[in-house]
Amino acid sequence: RTSLYDVQATRFWMLVSSMSSYSETHVDASGIGTFAHSISGSKLWLLQDLDDKRERDKLTPEERAARHMPLIPTTDQDWDIGCGTWCPVHIRPGDTLYMRPSTPHIVVTTSSCVFDGGHFFNWDNMRLTFYGIVAQHYSGEFITNAEHASAQVLFLKAIDGIVEEIESL
Repeated sequence: RTSLYDVQATRFWMLVSSMSSYSETHVDASGIGTFAHSISGSKLWLLQDLDDKRERDKLTPEERAARHMPLIPTTDQDWDIGCGTWCPVHIRPGDTLYMRPSTPHIVVTTSSCVFDGGHFFNWDNMRLTFYGIVAQHYSGEFITNAEHASAQVLFLKAIDGIVEEIESL
């Protein structure tokens, strides 16, 4: 039975990368959270933290409210890499990274590797999921590096599970 606070992984994948391959700045598609586990080799994730307290304290209330919406560039060159704080995370064999939905990030392969992972929806981050879905609707290919058509169906199933849980209370 699905719990309100624990919507399970919905999609799994495996990735093989050669050293020095990389991704441009992007968010993962369809408002999904991501987990990635290194079987062998390593990758460097650069995660943009738009909720960094030091940065947030410098903003007006209006700017703080606007920060709750993920970045929506108009072209792949329009990412504001000066916004928020960038956090490097080096994933080595045996490590697993969990990334919130709608997190702008860059990935660099630091040694040839094999990773497995997946995507998930989680009630605690549903606000970010909704924003990610809306952002992708308007910006599409400019903000993501992949399309996951099945994610929308799985999202609706997750919402259905949450509604059932609420109705049973």
